[in-house]
Order: sequence, then C-alpha cells, then structure tokens
Amino acid sequence: MEAPKIEEPKAPEAGTEAVKVDEKAPDTEAPKPIEPTEESPKAEQPTPAGDAAQEEASKAAAAQTERQKQLQDIYTLGRQNNDESISKLVDIMKSDQEPGIRATAIRVISGDKIDRILPTLKELANSDVQPVKIEAAILLYKWGEKEFASPILDELSGQGVALRRAFLIGRKDGKNQYDPAAKGFLQKGLGAENVYTRLDAALGLYEIGDEKKALEVFQNVMEKEETFYVRLAALNYLRHLKDDPKIKKVIEIALKDKDERVQKRAEQILNETAPNPE
Repeated sequence: MEAPKIEEPKAPEAGTEAVKVDEKAPDTEAPKPIEPTEESPKAEQPTPAGDAAQEEASKAAAAQTERQKQLQDIYTLGRQNNDESISKLVDIMKSDQEPGIRATAIRVISGDKIDRILPTLKELANSDVQPVKIEAAILLYKWGEKEFASPILDELSGQGVALRRAFLIGRKDGKNQYDPAAKGFLQKGLGAENVYTRLDAALGLYEIGDEKKALEVFQNVMEKEETFYVRLAALNYLRHLKDDPKIKKVIEIALKDKDERVQKRAEQILNETAPNPE
C-alpha cells in the first residue's frame, strides 16, 4: 500500500502572516463557563437510545447510497456491452453480494447470445437464490436455450413468478410481440396468489389477444382491491395501452376511486402521451 502523502506546511498568504506574541503581555484567564440558571436551562443531552437510532439511520442512508452507486455501475457495464464489461458482470453475478445486485448484473446483458457465459448462467438458473435464478432462466430462454430453460420457467410459474418478460421478442406496428409459448405460461399466471403476477400475466394475454380474461383481472383489481397502491400498479400496467377503447374504460373506473391518489394517476395517464412499454 502506498504510504499516505504528508502535506507540506504552506507559507502564510499575503496579509495573513502570523502575529508574534508579546511575551510581556499579561496572562489572561480563560472565561468561566456560564452556569445554567432558571432563565437558561441546560440543553437536553442526547440519550443513548437517540444516538443509536441516529447512527442506525446514518448507516442505512450510507448503505442505500452505496447500493445505488453499485446499480448505476452495473447499468453502465451493460451499456458498454464489450468483453471486459461482460467479464465484470459475470464476476458480480457469481459473487456473494445481495441477490438484487447479482440479478441486475444478469438483467442488463442484452444482444446476441454469448456462448462463453452460458455455463455460468445455467449454473445460476439452478441455484436456490430466486432473483438470480429468475433472471438467468429468462436470459437463457431469450437466447434460445429453451430446452434447458423451459422446465425452470415452468417451476417458477407454478410459484407465482411474473414471467412475461421472458417471452417478449420485440415490437411490430407499435405492439409488443410474444414467443408462441407465452400464452400457456401467462394463463398459469392468472391463477397466482400474488396480485402483481396476475396483473403482469393479464397484460401479456391482452397483448396476445386473449382480451376477455385479461380485462376481467384488471376490472376486478380496480373495483375490488382494497390496497390503493395495487390499484395504482394496475393503472401503470395499462398506461401504454390507454388509447385502446377497452383499456380506456378500465382506466376511467379509477376516476371515481375512493383514493384521491388513484384518481389523480388516472387523470395523468388519460391526459399524457402514451409511452412505449418497458
């Protein structure tokens, strides 16, 4: 390790030269601290519990900042998409870092199949770390390793995992296009316990053409789901389809929602330019 540099003392700047101390100057006594009176009560001293809570909050904020930096670095590596950046991403996905970081290192990889990392992806797709397993299986399926990945996706589908992304193959005439096997997987998703999985599956089915079942899912959430942020999620799933008359009717249900936040989100969506779906 390189020894730390010792900063050389700087000469005083012009006009700030040190003043010589008059050796004959009388000693001055340090001012005595002011004793608290009834008019000036003692300031409250921080309690040990308060100190500990503040320290924990500071640690949590620092950890969150560091995590965001890690994610940004991973996204940068994904955009670079060269041999060096792919090698760094492989190191991250194989590391002992938290599952979300490792899974993101897989998710940012795009483009054509990279044969040299297939063994790593197959190993990770069989791991017990679900976020990593999901992303590895999805990427393998997209890269044509369907015989290997399909049973794993089947298993994940049975566990209620949202898998629509695995079957997206591009866009045509402004619409999402799906792999032929998508419908079977997405229909299983409609029966999932997790409401977000049901919404994700319903969106895919609607875009494939199975509109009736999909609309039933969205209408049911908008009319019966008690948790407001789930209703917000349903609106966000439909955002890019807002110009479709059938979808517009579902969004308009939210204009009379009991929660003002849901009402406002519906108004925003109906009045904005429809974005491309992610």
